[in-house]
Amino acid sequence: MNNFDLRKYIKEQKEEDSNRIAKAELILPRGKKVYLQAEEQDYQRGLIVELTKEGGYKLNYWYGPDAKVYPAEVEVDGESIKEDAREVYIKFHPELKESINLSDYNEDVEKAINVGIRVGSNFDVEDVMYYVHNNWMTGNLSAEEAMKKINKYLDPR
Repeated sequence: MNNFDLRKYIKEQKEEDSNRIAKAELILPRGKKVYLQAEEQDYQRGLIVELTKEGGYKLNYWYGPDAKVYPAEVEVDGESIKEDAREVYIKFHPELKESINLSDYNEDVEKAINVGIRVGSNFDVEDVMYYVHNNWMTGNLSAEEAMKKINKYLDPR
């Protein structure tokens, strides 16, 4: 494990604030594990966060003076996924929703509709439904065309 001097890193980052948002306490270095400690008086615990080379995030829960990784329950959107997870990986999402207009024709969303819900794509069900709905509401699609697209997406046979 590499020793990481967070204080030194924060000092260096203050000199490189050109891309930092106002709410950012620090910028994660790519490929380094950063130990965050909870504000606790009774025991020592926290998270290990790593920005991976691929752009995702690895998270681990640690406990004790040796910062040993311990299993922890993981919830996603209010649903328990695993009671004893040792590592969580949040994947990089190359196309953020803010970067697409779901009211205009979009070839990538059309491809997602054609391959269907089971194959998976960069778009979730909500994206596809908004896309079809918005294009119907703006007159780009008839009600019949909108229903056909939704049916094709849900059952692409």
